[in-house]
Amino acid sequence: MTLKDLPSISKREKTYLEILKVHNREVPMANLLRFLFDPKCEHGLGDLFIKSLFETESYDLDGDGNSEMLCKKGYKLDGDFKLGLNCHSFEINTQVIKAEVNTEEGTLGNKRIDLVIRSTDFIIVIEFKLNHVLNNPLDVYKKHFETAAHRGKKLFFVVLTPFRKKIEDSGNNKILEFRQIVLTHFIKKVKTNKRNVLNDNEVTNSYSYIYNDFISTIENRTRQREIRNSISKIGYINIKETLLEDLSGDVARQWEKEFQALDKQMFSKIKALKKDLGMGAIVSLKNTAFNYFLKITVGSEFIKIRLTLEGWTIELWGINGDGKEKLCDKSKFEIISFDTNITNIASKVLKFKNSGDFKELFGAWEDDRNSNEIIREIKAN
Repeated sequence: MTLKDLPSISKREKTYLEILKVHNREVPMANLLRFLFDPKCEHGLGDLFIKSLFETESYDLDGDGNSEMLCKKGYKLDGDFKLGLNCHSFEINTQVIKAEVNTEEGTLGNKRIDLVIRSTDFIIVIEFKLNHVLNNPLDVYKKHFETAAHRGKKLFFVVLTPFRKKIEDSGNNKILEFRQIVLTHFIKKVKTNKRNVLNDNEVTNSYSYIYNDFISTIENRTRQREIRNSISKIGYINIKETLLEDLSGDVARQWEKEFQALDKQMFSKIKALKKDLGMGAIVSLKNTAFNYFLKITVGSEFIKIRLTLEGWTIELWGINGDGKEKLCDKSKFEIISFDTNITNIASKVLKFKNSGDFKELFGAWEDDRNSNEIIREIKAN
């Protein structure tokens, strides 16, 4: 590998949302989306965000099937029947959309829907997920709008996520009306349509920074994910060795800055999990970058909640007859997204910890290439 083979990582600036530390919080970001979706607001973008959402590729929640533009996946109630729509019957490109946009709309059972966009012609229901797992009662949301009060309107149900997110509740996979849209795909469509449809002068100058800051925040998030994927794919050591070719030092300094920021982020996540659980010892592997875990002793076994570049795993370990650590059937461990909310990780750990007989649950002990891990304790107080 040569220096030219390394992915280019440009210097980035923190956005206002990142400085305020609200870029990973769903409620503030949903409120900002409400502002940008609303054609009546003072941003000068009109119905840009609504039309762009209709034109963005959407996916089945179970991950099967081909992607299709959202405008093709709505339906209309007519008596007891649902009439499918297509983009030709729903002229999103020619009509000027007038709509009301609300956040946290209530349903039966005191459930809250993140975003609802209503026009005289259609309703878009959006469940917005940044870092939390997707386990919401989508069936309740759907039933709330499949009533006589909404008959005659075209209905669109969306799960808006930063990347293709796995559904925690298997029952939600059967809610075929909901379509998953990746936030970065949506933002790319917004930017394309803005260039094609709007002049910069049409965007109210006093509000243009809100639009630009939101777009940059989403792009920074994508950039961080791409850097993690690059390090994971190429290998930390391979990158470090390749950077020795950088005579100017500029590229090496930028990569080193990213390494340090990522390591700090990962340690901060593990430390937050320890605080949330109120137990465990923070450990890292010697001579191995980006591999932390929280070790919790349970009887004669112990749980390792490990964070690597690929994400989180909750692992069961024990001591064999030779006094060495052994990992229990690693093939059954689920990788949880790197960006999953710490509270959700803690909930999974407690559920795992209280699930009963670990050996019966995971089967026979198996050797693991890391069974002789050399570890070091880290002070985290």
